[in-house]
Amino acid sequence: MEFASKNMTVGELNAIVKILGGEEGARSLLRGELVISRASRVLNHLKFIAETIEISISSFTKSSFFKTDGPVRLWFGDNFKSWILPAIPEEIPGFEGKLTQTQLTKDMTDSEIKQGLGQPESLTPTEFAAVIRHLIERQPQGEAGTLLTNGYANIFYVKLEDERVVAVRAHWDSDYRGWGLGADDLGDFGWRGGSCVFLRS
Repeated sequence: MEFASKNMTVGELNAIVKILGGEEGARSLLRGELVISRASRVLNHLKFIAETIEISISSFTKSSFFKTDGPVRLWFGDNFKSWILPAIPEEIPGFEGKLTQTQLTKDMTDSEIKQGLGQPESLTPTEFAAVIRHLIERQPQGEAGTLLTNGYANIFYVKLEDERVVAVRAHWDSDYRGWGLGADDLGDFGWRGGSCVFLRS
């Protein structure tokens, strides 16, 4: 452990704690109670891409960004229009925070992802609005960047006012030349290996 602490960043150590299921999982490992084969399986299928993605955006209005005829071309799935858009306030406050980005190395369900990442904290609709604007505006025409633009999903977990957590996806549509935003109940969608999950750091 002393060797690891000298060669790993705080972010990397925190990520490992998340994979092990939080502090209790880490304590179980130290006590020798964790099933190592399970931990290895999780580690083999979730690959950390970026430990720190800085998000910084000033306040803005929902109508200035979440529209289909703006400078950034967006389109919305039915669930996104029903669940997410109404939950986003018209006045969105400025937001500063950090995200981690993790890539799936095989097809996975939401429960497998969340279990592997230690049941991570979800974003609120307001936080998601700020985060996705910050990220998309840096890749408005599908340029290379933090978000995947190769047809794979960028996945965010969002908690609604009724405490229900849903999976929100952003993907670049090269034919439409725009960003699609959709939402699904957990378990409704099997995510392809190669997709990425973005979580609060």
